[in-house]
Amino acid sequence: MGEPGGERLMRKGAGWQRASFLELFFDLVFVFALNQVSVRLIQDLRAGRQLRFDEVMETLLLFLALWVLWLSTVALTSRQHPDSLLVQIMVFMAMASAVVMAVAVPQGRALVFAATYAAARISRTLLLLVFRRQWIFPIPAQLSLAVSAVLWIVERR
Repeated sequence: MGEPGGERLMRKGAGWQRASFLELFFDLVFVFALNQVSVRLIQDLRAGRQLRFDEVMETLLLFLALWVLWLSTVALTSRQHPDSLLVQIMVFMAMASAVVMAVAVPQGRALVFAATYAAARISRTLLLLVFRRQWIFPIPAQLSLAVSAVLWIVERR
């Protein structure tokens, strides 16, 4: 399957593939983001007080949001050709979102975190709808993730 620029969209075969620089940098950004989530939990523990169940669950939810963003992007780049301009745009959007989300975590800016997560999910869904490519996640799944991301903002207000 080709794109207008002559680039391949789908990767060949299921064998071993060398990771691109963009994919490696993407992973590094998410290591930073997960580090920020763990720093939040460590700071709560160092405060010398007993952690409440809801605080642990909030931290777990932050982790899960980052993990879903990472996982969906990894699934995209493992099935689609990473040199495709559309795939690269989606990876850059995920990286930018992860950085903003990571910076918002230790500062306790829940609305910034939620809005960035929602923007990442919605923008990816819009790109998929506009370019109508064959993707690993079907459009209804993408739409449900985008709609559920908006609920994060509603809950944090």
